[in-house]
Amino acid sequence: MEMPNLILLPAFRVGRTCLGLIIFFTASVLSAQLREPVRSIRMHGEIESNGRALNLTQVVKGQDLIRASIMAPVGSTSVTVYFNNKKIYLEEDLPDKKSLRELSGEDAAAYLLDLLALNPAYHFHPEKGFNLQHPLFAGFSLEIKRAEPPEGAEPVEPGDPDKEVRPIEYVRLIDLSLARNPIIRTIRYLENFPAGKHGQTPRKIAFIDDTTGQGGTITLKEFHYNVGLADFLFQPKGIASDRTKKR
Repeated sequence: MEMPNLILLPAFRVGRTCLGLIIFFTASVLSAQLREPVRSIRMHGEIESNGRALNLTQVVKGQDLIRASIMAPVGSTSVTVYFNNKKIYLEEDLPDKKSLRELSGEDAAAYLLDLLALNPAYHFHPEKGFNLQHPLFAGFSLEIKRAEPPEGAEPVEPGDPDKEVRPIEYVRLIDLSLARNPIIRTIRYLENFPAGKHGQTPRKIAFIDDTTGQGGTITLKEFHYNVGLADFLFQPKGIASDRTKKR
């Protein structure tokens, strides 16, 4: 079975993608704040693009181990992206092609953003989140636009924790080397689940590759927190993780 020609989250596309607005905003400006320590996450959803649908699964362990897989509904065709602390890999398992390669440059930055964007309250938390100065983002910057407070709420100053944990409307990846049209990927959060004990999680996400204008939507259906996940799940076969090397 041939893998559909989709633009997925760059982390999930065979080409390149970009992952907002219109969010389901709760009355509390603190709704995105994590209310219970999160050690691991497993989520399932569906990607739709160009009239096709694919299954999506992501697992996360801490801030430095992430794996996401895109699978055709029928057959064994899949694309998997691994982030293991310092490096990011793309593995393709297609009927006529099996390959594994380490990503760099724009591809690495774009794929990493897409991995992080599926769990924004966790990865983009200002104090407990992912290090956005990671070397894979060298030469790029992230623009994170958070929701404004409800009408009548007290204004907050830049850097105020209450502002920094509000739900995110969109995230953009910007190529600092480009003077014109520097935005290469945009991810918009269209709808969120009601805030729970682990913060607020997205229900529906729109993504667009700003270099081509192509995009699609992701509908997330299940989130499971603090599940048991072995380290080997986050490394491609034949490649030792940094954690393994240190032992």
